[in-house]
Amino acid sequence: MRKALLFIFFSLMINVLCCQTVVISKYNTPVNIYKNGVGDSVKYCIMQDTISDRYYNVQILESSPLRFKVLWNYFNDSIHTPNFEGWIDKQDCKLHIRYHYDENHSLYIRLYKDSIWSSTPENLSIDKHKLGKIQIIEYYVDEHYTRWYKVCFYYKNKFYIGWLNR
Repeated sequence: MRKALLFIFFSLMINVLCCQTVVISKYNTPVNIYKNGVGDSVKYCIMQDTISDRYYNVQILESSPLRFKVLWNYFNDSIHTPNFEGWIDKQDCKLHIRYHYDENHSLYIRLYKDSIWSSTPENLSIDKHKLGKIQIIEYYVDEHYTRWYKVCFYYKNKFYIGWLNR
């Protein structure tokens, strides 16, 4: 339980201090990691296990229509364990987003219409306790090595779709 709380704490700190964090969206349920972007050949089956405190770091490398190619390792011992590579269904990934603060210390996110810096973002005020799952639709790295995530989500009975950057 203590490791689970530490995992949540560090995930939130990484989220606030640095960047968007990709995580596996299921807990205590097996998730398949496939050999390629299409097909049914399973390479690994992993499970974020809250009982035995087994969690995973995930980094998206590229995208196919149905899956993301990911690099993953064990969160609990990421220094001493190797990185594994494979393809995960898009529905099994979600994004912990980076929040920004306005002059009144209210939270908001910058949702871009396009995956380019010159696109004008919508600054969307957010209550992070009411924001549900942020589904990743697409992943893109621009010429400046900025990671862009095309996302969709419901918030206050409205559907949003747009791009978040690292």
